[in-house]
Amino acid sequence: MRQITITAPQGTAQEIAEIAFAVGISEVTIGEKRILIASGSEVVKDSIEMDVGTPLAKAFLDAFTSKPFFNRDTFSIAVRQPRAIISREPLSILTRPLVEPSVDVFEELWQFSQVTYGFVGRILIGALLLAYGLVEYQPAKDPHQ
Repeated sequence: MRQITITAPQGTAQEIAEIAFAVGISEVTIGEKRILIASGSEVVKDSIEMDVGTPLAKAFLDAFTSKPFFNRDTFSIAVRQPRAIISREPLSILTRPLVEPSVDVFEELWQFSQVTYGFVGRILIGALLLAYGLVEYQPAKDPHQ
């Protein structure tokens, strides 16, 4: 299950909703956001939200990000994984396993492949524990041998 929130240029919400409907999403929430920028300016953007099963989220995100008007500089996508969604959608659609949206996979790869001091420390500690275990492991000898 996924909650998708898109912040888009004003006037594009209807087009994004049509993409959602085309992949099988039955309901989309549209609103406006006032975004304040550090420089003191203010921008009004469209906000599009949907609560869907993971397969529909993947289909929508693949379709949306492949459109020619999609641009990372003007669109923002947030995908969250809630603990539960209670809706009129059948559970078989909401809970189909083993499908991940591409953005989730990319985020996981990015997050867990960064070489940081913590990452190197965890590897070092794991290697030391493994080496200690291999050196100290002395199985009981079988008295029948």
